[in-house]
Amino acid sequence: MLIDSYDLEVFSPPCEPGSERWSAFAHLRRDITDVLPYLNAVWRGAVYDHQAHILTLVRGGRRYTLRPFEIAASNLEDRDHARDIVDRIVAEINGVWERRATITPSTE
Repeated sequence: MLIDSYDLEVFSPPCEPGSERWSAFAHLRRDITDVLPYLNAVWRGAVYDHQAHILTLVRGGRRYTLRPFEIAASNLEDRDHARDIVDRIVAEINGVWERRATITPSTE
């Protein structure tokens, strides 16, 4: 398992103080750089900057940004919703990592 735990930070977006929607950062204990090209290969519509090690995906009205030690997610309802959404994306990342031997990575 690549990601086995994280620390969650949930906040109101600085560009919209008082917003009813929230953003979250999952601060990771492990570097996920190695999985990013595999995610880029399987997530349709993902945008990957290989040199900067940043992958961005828009799905279900949310923007996800993955960096070596961080997962950011936007457009969340509250802390519980943030935890649920981050848990789902972490499960996807771990699943891709487990199947990486069957995936051709993409850095484009």
